[in-house]
Amino acid sequence: MSVLGGHSEALYEQAGDIKQYLDAKQLRPIIIFAHKRHPAFPDIPCSVELGYELTLPQFRSIVAKAGTPPDRIKILAEAFKKAMETPEWKRFAEDQFLDPESCMGPDKLQAWVSSEMETMRDFMKTFGMVK
Repeated sequence: MSVLGGHSEALYEQAGDIKQYLDAKQLRPIIIFAHKRHPAFPDIPCSVELGYELTLPQFRSIVAKAGTPPDRIKILAEAFKKAMETPEWKRFAEDQFLDPESCMGPDKLQAWVSSEMETMRDFMKTFGMVK
């Protein structure tokens, strides 16, 4: 990793992916790109409170083939919701610093992803990456 080798000064990464370095105090968070502070890092400011209207949510998603019958989607969504209520998932989510409020069902996810894509397009236009 370039930061640990001294080749760069900063790294943008999901905290759970670098947990071992955070635990070993080899890296330390300096900002959370979100609307509010993360409960695992209460002393680390978020971008919005510092005046930056920039959030960079990272997400995991389960997808199904287009045309999957709605009743199957409902069964899958309910199964994943049930799994996320287990102690094992809750430990995993805490260990990986997942946002406790980030779970959304199939009724909300597509609109959220579309909104995030539009935000990224706007940033790319602002910074001259696309016309």
